Amino acid sequence: MEIIAKRGFINLIEKPKFEDIKYNDNIKNLSDGYWVYDALIQELEKNNWIRFAPGFKAGVYGHSEHKYCIKILGMGVGDDPKYFCEKGNYIEHERNMMMKFRNNKFTFLPEVLTQEDSIRFLVEECKISKSQAEERCFKNDILITEYIPGIAMATQTGQFLDQILNVGYFSEEVIFEMEASLYKLKEELDCANRLGLLHNDPMPPNIIFTVDKNERIIAKLVDFELSQDINVSSPSFVDNSVKEQYKERDVPLNNQTGKYKKNLDQHLMELSIELLQNLPLHIRKQKKLETIWDSISITIPFVGIGINLGGMERHLRKTKN
Repeated sequence: MEIIAKRGFINLIEKPKFEDIKYNDNIKNLSDGYWVYDALIQELEKNNWIRFAPGFKAGVYGHSEHKYCIKILGMGVGDDPKYFCEKGNYIEHERNMMMKFRNNKFTFLPEVLTQEDSIRFLVEECKISKSQAEERCFKNDILITEYIPGIAMATQTGQFLDQILNVGYFSEEVIFEMEASLYKLKEELDCANRLGLLHNDPMPPNIIFTVDKNERIIAKLVDFELSQDINVSSPSFVDNSVKEQYKERDVPLNNQTGKYKKNLDQHLMELSIELLQNLPLHIRKQKKLETIWDSISITIPFVGIGINLGGMERHLRKTKN
């Protein structure tokens, strides 16, 4: 099958398939675990939870029978993912910021559970021991959020800044709807920005394409580790990382004023939209899939376009030539 049409896209979302990323050769530098988490992870795996998604700092576990997923610090990909083990300030900040977005009626992000609700979920639904659930939740080692069944625009590989673009095998209709959903997401994010709420990292791996109740494709955002409320102070690790992001992502600078012409949300959303617009037609039409599942997992894109998102603009320039 060469192209996945709209109905195929919907079917893939309605029947999500979790694959363990430790068996995916495309994923590099995947954390093999951390002794403090051994008891929790053993209990999760015993109850059929699967680490299905890689992040730079954390890994995400999912289960086909549960509506929530579990993000565990230090279980991701990167130069040294274990560095983030037991650094609960990252998860604590992310949970607080997600709640701020949700409390302001923004629905382009998943629901997030409080520490208390997380403990109840782990004990009652996941069959995790109460002592283990309380310790991991109160230390902010884990974040439990609503699972969004969908297709990530790209997947981090853990190999430098390389990411695999996951949307190259969908029909023109699907690509067009994805593009429209990104414009809508950008509008919603602009509204949040006007309230002082910034995501700061709307890169393709953090954009999930799913469908609403009317089967229209919509885009949602995950990973709020670097988000800020500019009305109040942020932790220093967030401020420092955001400052570096402006440089690394080549946000245009006004040389006369020394100020950036746009914020990270505006800049990165524009690049994500442009990347989708310039997805080479021959890639979408000439590549063949061995099976329909090869390009649909949000974590196991066995086929895809290898791109370095640090050089996204260079990629865009090539597609225009």
